[in-house]
Amino acid sequence: MEMDLREKSLSERLPGHIFNKVHEAIGEASMCWDKVPLGIFDSSKASTIGFNLCQLIADELGKANK
Repeated sequence: MEMDLREKSLSERLPGHIFNKVHEAIGEASMCWDKVPLGIFDSSKASTIGFNLCQLIADELGKANK
């Protein structure tokens, strides 16, 4: 029986250094302004975006490795 791509945890499907790099890149990209805008950075939303992107990467790697 074939295992669903998401049955394993993300940490089992994607190396930690890639997970960290995705989140670092999102944080770095959030500061790419000529003049940093005033306001509050929503780190929870940024973390969710990073997590979802990591899920997508892990899913695609899983498909490619089949």
